[in-house]
Amino acid sequence: MLNYESTFKRLPAAMQIGPMDVPHSWRVTVLPFLEQSKLYDKYQMAEAWDSQANADILKQMPEVFGDPATGETGFRVLVSPNQRAGGALFNSEPARSGPHLAEIIDGTSNTICIVESVNTVPWTKPEGILFDPSGEPLQVSDINPKGFNVVFVDCSVRFIPPNIAPEFLKGIISKNGGEIVETDNLKVAR
Repeated sequence: MLNYESTFKRLPAAMQIGPMDVPHSWRVTVLPFLEQSKLYDKYQMAEAWDSQANADILKQMPEVFGDPATGETGFRVLVSPNQRAGGALFNSEPARSGPHLAEIIDGTSNTICIVESVNTVPWTKPEGILFDPSGEPLQVSDINPKGFNVVFVDCSVRFIPPNIAPEFLKGIISKNGGEIVETDNLKVAR
């Protein structure tokens, strides 16, 4: 993600709008930054992720996203509507570009970028996990009842235990809620 940001001066959108206003997953958008340019070039940006033209791509999932044999990934981003204060890093609506690092008021080491969920999706599907800061608090069990790994925006990886307080979880999901969170006590994922 940060290699993408270094090139484009912002992160990709969770659901990146391509030609013909067709949304595509951030996982497809970052392929060239994962040494997967050939796969990226095969992907038909003017067609939907589940089109016949992109069906072969679904079968070629890079290992970085999980078991290629399944074509499914648990690596997902959290999305919020309207990008209001306290929202997740990514917008829940398709967009031409994602957030600037300067928008992450809570800090890149305190803001979740990617979660590893038990609720898998086809790796090319442009879909995030909805987080509404004014709605019911997101629970660890919504992602994985046993706890889960997260990648923070600064690329550090930590484990979120199943007994984490919902307010703490909300604080590390939020990019601009102004919460003071201490992530040093979270275990480093292996």
